[in-house]
Amino acid sequence: MKRRILVVEDDVLLARALCDNLTYEGFDVALANDGHAALKKAESLRPELVLLDIMLPGLNGFEICKHLANAPFRTAVIIITARSQKDDKLRGFEFGADDYVTKPFTIEELFARVNAVLRRVHPTADRLVLGDLSFDFTRYPRHPKYIHTAHGDGYRFTSE
Repeated sequence: MKRRILVVEDDVLLARALCDNLTYEGFDVALANDGHAALKKAESLRPELVLLDIMLPGLNGFEICKHLANAPFRTAVIIITARSQKDDKLRGFEFGADDYVTKPFTIEELFARVNAVLRRVHPTADRLVLGDLSFDFTRYPRHPKYIHTAHGDGYRFTSE
């Protein structure tokens, strides 16, 4: 299943570049160009990550970040902004941002940060551990066929 990212950016060219690159990398991407649309889309789509500009029409990014931190669902937030002052960065983290990237940035750096935040906030399960049993999902992702005990003994499931 594709991971969903909401891009909140009012600069049309940057928004399109971000959306195109994220889509190319395999993400399911939605776009909001102002603060009010961002909140509506975040509530309806419940993205795993929001890439959030600060200087937006309507609600600013800090207000959106504060709202998302108190939402009934968990979404990670990476602020992407031209505001590089220490006080702005601290305010972003205080309001719940998981990372803060200042413009200009490279797409490679942004992707590294996106992947790092998603690993921390929404990890994928390669193994499920229940007591001294572990289910290995890496060998057969759709149908786990192996379980292992804590002592390293492996057992294969069969259809019988």
